[in-house]
Amino acid sequence: MKPCPFCGSNEVKVVRIDVEPQNEAWYGKKMETFVLCSCGVCLFDDHFHVGFDTSEEAVEAWNRRSDVHQTRT
Repeated sequence: MKPCPFCGSNEVKVVRIDVEPQNEAWYGKKMETFVLCSCGVCLFDDHFHVGFDTSEEAVEAWNRRSDVHQTRT
């Protein structure tokens, strides 16, 4: 995976998170995949706060994004 475009860190990981964490039996689980950096940046799917279906999709999206991390002169 490419480094974080914001902080330059290589501490980037793919995680599966239950996005229905209310711990109520009737909610069930809704697991989604996200890319997280140690600086707090999180990559979502094309929709607001929706994760990816697979790790492969998440990594592909992370690696094709535009780099915004620049050194100021």
